[in-house]
Amino acid sequence: MYDDPPEPLGAIDDDRLRLIFTCCHPAPAMQTRVALTVRMVGGLTVPEIARAHLMAETAMERRITRAKAKIKAARIPCRVPAVEDLRARVSGVLAVLYLVFNEGYLATGPDTDRLRLDLTAEAIRLARLIRALMPGDGEVAGLPALMLLTDARRTARISAGGELVPLEEQDRRARRDPSPFIALDRAIAVAELDGPQVALAAVDHLEDALAGHHAYHATRADLLRRLGHSGQSRAAYDRAVELAGNTAETAYLTRGRDQLR
Repeated sequence: MYDDPPEPLGAIDDDRLRLIFTCCHPAPAMQTRVALTVRMVGGLTVPEIARAHLMAETAMERRITRAKAKIKAARIPCRVPAVEDLRARVSGVLAVLYLVFNEGYLATGPDTDRLRLDLTAEAIRLARLIRALMPGDGEVAGLPALMLLTDARRTARISAGGELVPLEEQDRRARRDPSPFIALDRAIAVAELDGPQVALAAVDHLEDALAGHHAYHATRADLLRRLGHSGQSRAAYDRAVELAGNTAETAYLTRGRDQLR
């Protein structure tokens, strides 16, 4: 007598991610399937899930219990999804990972650490795996980007004494990577807050580092345009066009230059 052959693993190599996709069957309502999956696979307790959904614990407990009963009664199969099934389930999977990340980023329980790095790290890891599985999906790409951007502020959010630090008191200086491109990006943001004149002064300080890159000249061209210095702006656009790396950038810069008065 031979054992039954193992079930095919499908398109997902990671055991945890495969289980989440399996649980996120599209038959139950979205909120129900997310709550059930987070409880069964995501490692969150019923009180944590209830707080995430702005519900009472008893109501969430009943919802999860009803969902289990409905799945059993309808004989919804617990089967590893094939490649063609991923699209119908991915929204639920992303919602699960987002809830797990949020609970790790600011734990809601009274007796837990304020930051649960096990949850945030696992959510980011799984989000990156989905990104590799579905590289053409913008929503799939957006979740790990949002997680990584949010997680970058993690160490600044809690003081040495364990208190939550409000945003206006957090140290947001770029100490880890003093790249001139980061300084250029900051200057672009400064232009929206303090105006193009302040931003232009910051950009001009980057000439030695970025004079050979089209982004520097393109940024100067736009700031000079906003300040009404058409001649200088045109010269900066010319240099940016010379250094541009592809036809799309060249076309965009050329159009900007041709629109100058």
